[in-house]
Amino acid sequence: MGGRNLHDIGLENLRFGIVEQAVDDYFSLLAGFITPATNCNITELERFFYSDWFNVLCKLEPDYIIENLKRKAKKMILKYTVSKQKGSSRYYVHEVGSKEPIPGTLGTKKQALHRAAKMNDLDYKDYMRVRRRDGVSCDKD
Repeated sequence: MGGRNLHDIGLENLRFGIVEQAVDDYFSLLAGFITPATNCNITELERFFYSDWFNVLCKLEPDYIIENLKRKAKKMILKYTVSKQKGSSRYYVHEVGSKEPIPGTLGTKKQALHRAAKMNDLDYKDYMRVRRRDGVSCDKD
C-alpha cells in the first residue's frame, strides 16, 4: 500500500489546524475582533510562534507570519460604508463621515456591501468583521 495512511493524514490535519487557529486568534486580537482572554493573548501567541512546539508543527518562519498578520491587521479600517437610499430599496457606498453617494455604487444591499469591501481593499468576510467590530449598520439616508 503506497502513499500516506489515514493516521498520517489525520496528524497532518491536526498540526495544520493548531497553527491555523493560532494564526486566526493572533490576527483577530491584533485587529480588535476579539478581546484578550486569560488563555489567549498576543504575548502568549507570539511565544507559541517562536516555540520548539511550533517548529515541530510546521516549518514556517515566525517573523514572517507575525509581520504579515500585523500588516493585515493595520488595514482593518473602515473607509467606506453603505447606506440605504431614502424612499428606495437600493443601497449605495459612501465614505465614512459623509452621506454623499459614490457614483456607480447604487444597488442591492449585498452588491453595495461587496463594493464597499472592495473599495476598502478588504475581502468581504474581513469587511463584515470590521463593520461588526465598529458597530456599523446600513444607515437610512
